[in-house]
Amino acid sequence: MDPNFPPEILKNIFGFATFTATSLNVMDWDPWPESSSPENTDPTLCYQSTLSTKKALTLFSRKFREMSLEYLFELVQLFHTHHAQMLLNTIFSHIAATIEGIHTGNSPAKWIKYIIVALDPAPDRHSDSNSMDGVLKKIFPFCVHLVAFGWKSTEKETGPSTLLPSIPLTITTLQWHRQSTGRSFYSLRNHTALRNLRESNLLCTSREEEPVITMPFVTHLDIRTPFSQLAISDWDLPSTSHLTLDRPGHHHFKTLLGKCAEAIRSIYITDPQRCGFGDFPRILASMPHLKTFSYGIAVNTYHQPPFASTWLAFIAIHLSPTYTYFVVAVSLGTPWGEHSRKSEISFPSTSSLLRPVI
Repeated sequence: MDPNFPPEILKNIFGFATFTATSLNVMDWDPWPESSSPENTDPTLCYQSTLSTKKALTLFSRKFREMSLEYLFELVQLFHTHHAQMLLNTIFSHIAATIEGIHTGNSPAKWIKYIIVALDPAPDRHSDSNSMDGVLKKIFPFCVHLVAFGWKSTEKETGPSTLLPSIPLTITTLQWHRQSTGRSFYSLRNHTALRNLRESNLLCTSREEEPVITMPFVTHLDIRTPFSQLAISDWDLPSTSHLTLDRPGHHHFKTLLGKCAEAIRSIYITDPQRCGFGDFPRILASMPHLKTFSYGIAVNTYHQPPFASTWLAFIAIHLSPTYTYFVVAVSLGTPWGEHSRKSEISFPSTSSLLRPVI
């Protein structure tokens, strides 16, 4: 290698080579981030996609290893508690060295920007979750540049999470696919940097048992499972401009939108055929600044479910006088599996004609 080769160029190359597309950085890699389902991104496949490149960089030379460290630790994916414990031990080893007066400028904690926990399903997954919580609480204080955190597990819980209050105030994205009560999110009211919230498996409890959850800074809200939507409809989310739902119920959908009607710019419904109420198009049309409505339709080549064309026409006629974009995600069911394709349909809201732009 040319010794005069600019290290800045090498670092850019390392950054591109080790970039891992995950649900936490979906806006950096998906051309349709407002009409996607980032929670479907398999964390294991994401981890394996760049693993060989990362290993090669560390083994090629000492210089390459030193230059690539910040990219190797930028994204941390934890599948078992012992993975988190290994990371904590590494961090502690540098802290001990610092106390003894030894220079430790390469502590991995300072490079960590994303942490994804995806626990493998197992009979003892509940105890593993508790153990992971304990280790993460010790890791978080050292992650001063953490911008996103994600958790996915399937254990059953009945009480508030003890981990959420310890998440650093620096995060801008939180992905929480873990059964919890609304009270768990009360601690996030002080996370003024939080902009993107994705949640599922939220337990629905009586209003008397839950405090008022206020998140005035969240702009992108992704809510899955009906009970989660039921619970979050009572939250105060005035700045929500981009909303993703799977099967909204009439009352709770209307209540949620009523609190952020002026801010809403984009709505994505994973399958509008599950919206079992006739007033749904009228509610959408009442949003004064809605510019993008995205939806997904599962089309079976052998049996196509009914989908009224007047449904879209009604929204097109009654929306605000600006161009509105419909991004349609279609999954085709065939004997060889499912295939997806996205099409964009744009038209003036004052016209009932749909002019497809593929």
